[in-house]
Amino acid sequence: MSVIWRFEEQIIASCGQILSSILEMLDCRMSPEVFLVGISLDTNRIVVIPEEAPVSWQDLQEAVGGVDMAPASYPADDDMPDDEWGKAFERYQKFIWSCWGQFRDGLKEVVEPCGLIVSVSPCVEINRHMVGLAIAYNRAEYERYPHLDMSVFTERGRWPSLPFGVVEAVLDEFGEELRKIDAGRRHFETTEAGRILRVAGEFFTRCNVWESKRFSPLDVQIRGTLDFFEACNAISAMPLESRQGFGGMIVADAGHKAVNVALRNQFPVLADNHRRVRKLVEMCQSGLSVLTDSRNVWGLGTFIRENYEPDKADVMMVRFAGNGRWFLAHLGQDLMEVDHGVPKIARPRVNPSEVRSRLASLFGEMPSLDSLVNAVGLAVEARHGTILVIARNAIAEVRRLVGEHSRLVPLTLDQTTMAAATAIDGAVILDIDGVCHGIGVILDGEAGPNESAARGSRYNSTVRYLRRNPECLVVIVSEDGMIDVLPLP
Repeated sequence: MSVIWRFEEQIIASCGQILSSILEMLDCRMSPEVFLVGISLDTNRIVVIPEEAPVSWQDLQEAVGGVDMAPASYPADDDMPDDEWGKAFERYQKFIWSCWGQFRDGLKEVVEPCGLIVSVSPCVEINRHMVGLAIAYNRAEYERYPHLDMSVFTERGRWPSLPFGVVEAVLDEFGEELRKIDAGRRHFETTEAGRILRVAGEFFTRCNVWESKRFSPLDVQIRGTLDFFEACNAISAMPLESRQGFGGMIVADAGHKAVNVALRNQFPVLADNHRRVRKLVEMCQSGLSVLTDSRNVWGLGTFIRENYEPDKADVMMVRFAGNGRWFLAHLGQDLMEVDHGVPKIARPRVNPSEVRSRLASLFGEMPSLDSLVNAVGLAVEARHGTILVIARNAIAEVRRLVGEHSRLVPLTLDQTTMAAATAIDGAVILDIDGVCHGIGVILDGEAGPNESAARGSRYNSTVRYLRRNPECLVVIVSEDGMIDVLPLP
């Protein structure tokens, strides 16, 4: 195997470990591969480590060729006059970013036809090689999660999703590690995964809410740039005074044609005036939202869909959803959930047509499909977290799992009875005709793969139960609002 310096394998392993830890925290099932790419400044020969990376050095060599610019090194002469040092440093910066661009373009040319997305860290010169870390992951796996169109990144430089941002944040972190003399020798604690995830969430918010905003340069100079991520955390954590309800915010440039102003403040309020903004959020009823450009809040209004150009993706929504919880969304799609300052991948609400298709594939076309889909909808809307099991052998399973004296007289659930059934712990079990045979049922099963330490007992007990009884569809509604339909398609 090619060797550039002593610790290549260690830095690749550490990068992969931190990335895997963050993805596990997000319950994000992508399969990223971390590898190192380099090019010799003396021979123009490409190096790829390890050899089993998703791209060979030969293919990358063909795509990249050699370095386009004359090599420039970091100006290490302390006696060099400042103006000369500045010019030398500028040449060095242009050179390393030129190499980064060549790696990025060459890797994309090789891996994109294979259905992969690839990102590259900032480059560093080590032992007469320009070196960068790269991460490749499957596009189909990535696109299962909420995301904007990739054009917002290629054309505007914005992160299109939280998982994409996590990859970029990890590469930025390890790009800094590459700058060190003994790069890779330092041990990375897994606790750093939480910090990097938070950084990714903060930047994902910032780059999307700042899009196309016209902040006053004087205002920014005097007051600085407000951290909208932290502002939303603080606002969501403040209790409502009069009612348990939640409003939201429309993040758009002042005067955006897709925003209708219903109530305007004479003088804008800074977004970090949390108490004042929270008062405005409490006023949001009948479809109104707080209007902000992420720095200034100027009133209440509504979003006019027909006046919006979706390709620009320059109007974001913030939805507050309880104590410490809020969502960043675009056109009704939740892109990110934040729970007490911790970013999460927003889980989509259940799509009735998708549920119907899943039921049909599992049990076949039946007259009862619509009533089953309706039952799923009732469970999702229940106030408490719950597990809804739809099984062909529902009667036998209830007999097995519930004591003889605790069995239920079969019934068809409506909104009232579903709310009652989901108000207690345990699963609600229906047969394929939509008849309920058990409530508060404790599911059993043995530990095994596909469980997640980041998820609660409902999710993991369901995964265990499905190993024992795979011929059923299970809908898990967590108390935090997350919804899963298992088994996965």
